[in-house]
Amino acid sequence: MDSLRRKIAIAYGSGVLVLGVGAASLAGVALWRRATEWVVHTHRVMEGSERLMSLLKDAETGQRGYLITGDTTYLRPYASAARDLPAQLRAVDALVADNPVQHARVDSLRGVAVAKLAEMARTVEVRRRAGADSAARLVATNRGRHLMDDARALALHVEASERALLRERTARQHRMGLAVLGLIGLGTAAAVLLSLLTTRAIRRDVAERDAAGAQLARQSTELQEQTAELEMQTEELTEEAVRSQALSERLRDALAARTRFYAAMSHELRTPINAILGFNDLLLAGVYGDLHEGQRLGIERSQRATRHLTELVGDVLDLSRLEAGRAELAPEAVPVAALVADVVATVQPLAAQRGSELAVDAACVRTVWTDPRRVRQILLNLLSNAIKFGDGNPLEVRYVDEGGDGVAVEVRDAGRGIATADAERIFDEFVQLDNPARGELAAQGTGLGLSISRRLAELLGGTLTLVSAPGAGSTFTLRLPSRLPDPPPPSAEEGGLEDVRFVGGRSGSDRSVDVRSADVRSVDDPMADGRLPEGRASVDGAESRP
Repeated sequence: MDSLRRKIAIAYGSGVLVLGVGAASLAGVALWRRATEWVVHTHRVMEGSERLMSLLKDAETGQRGYLITGDTTYLRPYASAARDLPAQLRAVDALVADNPVQHARVDSLRGVAVAKLAEMARTVEVRRRAGADSAARLVATNRGRHLMDDARALALHVEASERALLRERTARQHRMGLAVLGLIGLGTAAAVLLSLLTTRAIRRDVAERDAAGAQLARQSTELQEQTAELEMQTEELTEEAVRSQALSERLRDALAARTRFYAAMSHELRTPINAILGFNDLLLAGVYGDLHEGQRLGIERSQRATRHLTELVGDVLDLSRLEAGRAELAPEAVPVAALVADVVATVQPLAAQRGSELAVDAACVRTVWTDPRRVRQILLNLLSNAIKFGDGNPLEVRYVDEGGDGVAVEVRDAGRGIATADAERIFDEFVQLDNPARGELAAQGTGLGLSISRRLAELLGGTLTLVSAPGAGSTFTLRLPSRLPDPPPPSAEEGGLEDVRFVGGRSGSDRSVDVRSADVRSVDDPMADGRLPEGRASVDGAESRP
């Protein structure tokens, strides 16, 4: 009876102590969280003030660029800042609503910012209507500079006040944290004491524990029996895994045999095809005598069909290389602007033949470390498809600097667009879309171009994505990192990248690692009717022919 009462007393005391320490700890944590929220609030005010000044500076920068050059593209940051500034002012004003002094400063800053925007709008309008000289005379009044100085001074006052509040609130947060830790430490010490008391009480119950031990022994025997059964099941699973491994090896052997067959047949087919091309060239050159018009027309058609067959065989060979998992990269410093200009110049005759106007929006002068041949291959494919499916509408190539993330090159067409259901499907192998607007069917080519291009983009550490809608055209975006990443370790699962060789480059070092990708060279024929326009570029070894 005494033992039972003692246990009840210990349990009751433990409960009271835990509740007391828990309540005190919760109160302390609540205070600490409140102090933390005020610290975060102060940071948000400072960030909001900095954002206000950043918007004003962006607007002023755009204004100055337009006043100097007259180029309306400089007005983009000005317009963006003028649009975002009111919302940012309201956000900062809401943050300092609890502080009358700061509220008054932000209210003054609002007035200065509105005046500054009005001054900039006036100078822009004068520049647009009356010219640079009139705008320069208006700027020479220094009103804009004075307003900007006033804005900076007010922003500095706001930030200085918030910094003082930040120091005070951070100190309060630290004190609250120490208090919470103290309460937790006190509760822990009390728990240890209660644990000692409980241990003494438990020692008096050894007999009961012995009985419980006997029961545990019986349960242990049952557990051993269950373990033996589990081991038998594990052995069965192991045997099943061995059978699955053998099946996987047979499947890999079959895929390898198919790849070797593709490669062998592609090379064997090229020999007679090249012979046909050579004899046709000799006939057209008059080596075997003059040809009348009908003969020449027939041989030219044969030549075009044979070249198209060469491209199809090349695509099959590319597929064999893709499945064999061998690719070669030669990274070097690549000026993006020069590379894009070269690709655009290459496809310009094809665009002109299709009646498409090709424009370039150059938004960066970035140099990246990558494989220029692979990037060129991807862009040639994208531009060829844009010309093919653009239906004679204007095309645009735009590239922008994404800072530390690298660059993005966009290829836009104003053609018929791609349905949402097909937006990802077109990146699959052997998938082609019809172009009924021009009476073109997807039967030409092999449908490997976009699939190969996306895998090449991933091999270069980037991505290839599509944004499109029916009737709204298509935008393919190639994103490349600023530097070609180190290749990942080899993987045998799900066709992991294998055997990519890094060669050349200005570093002077060669690196070979296992990756799976395609060592590919070609894109689908951009001409649906099989004709190759004059000036068409070679793509990884496929020569241009008129």
